[in-house]
Amino acid sequence: MEIYRSPRERFVANFIGLTNFLEGRVTRPGQPGEVETASGALQCLLPEGAAAGDAVLIVIRPEDITLAAAGARQSDNVLEGKVEAVIFMGDALECQVAVGSKRMRMKLHPSALVEPGQAVRLEIAPERCRALKN
Repeated sequence: MEIYRSPRERFVANFIGLTNFLEGRVTRPGQPGEVETASGALQCLLPEGAAAGDAVLIVIRPEDITLAAAGARQSDNVLEGKVEAVIFMGDALECQVAVGSKRMRMKLHPSALVEPGQAVRLEIAPERCRALKN
């Protein structure tokens, strides 16, 4: 569980389950800190000793992404995207969402109402975003 939830390198994160990766730069150190990515700013857990300007790789598991509530603001770790594909997996819907130039995978409850072409807002809790040294 610790390896899955808190990988320390890209190989391990990718080897153990599906993973979304976003490259970025630290804009605000701390816990959580803030990282600017091509898809938007995200608050996340930073590696020890991370400083402003450091290049990092954010790891986000598909099951840790949810659909944002109507009132969620961009500063609440919300990214805007467009659903590209929805695959029924029985116990979940696996969705592929274009967020800027990146494709992110997320898992939703099978009763979720999403369809290809739909604009969505994705929310990720800061404690579920883990930055690795890049």
